[in-house]
Amino acid sequence: MKKLILTLFIANSICSYAQKELFGTWTVGCPIEFIDQASSKHCTICPMVQDSKSNISINDFEMTIDKDEITFKMNSTKTKVKYNWNSDLHTIEFTLKEQKYKFKTLYNSGERRYILKDEEGLLITLDQKK
Repeated sequence: MKKLILTLFIANSICSYAQKELFGTWTVGCPIEFIDQASSKHCTICPMVQDSKSNISINDFEMTIDKDEITFKMNSTKTKVKYNWNSDLHTIEFTLKEQKYKFKTLYNSGERRYILKDEEGLLITLDQKK
């Protein structure tokens, strides 16, 4: 019984630690997945900016995560949203601009870099700002 309680305590500590690891300010990168020669896709959270009539850029943005909310800084606009953290699945869920997002957290050991994967398999990268 003592081993079971100790195991549950350690597992809970690891899950809590995983969420706290995301606390801080991040530069969010938006990788593009090429489907074929004429099409590509990217995570819808990433801001698109039309540079010219024929050119569109997918911009990086800043995201700050604390205990209760996420602050997004995109194109000089700040938006704060509440989020839910699922410690069993290491997922983070929130709604931004009426769009619901759910990301699985992928860890990169030893570095302050993470990858978030949405339900479609599209990615965003998190690099901690210094």
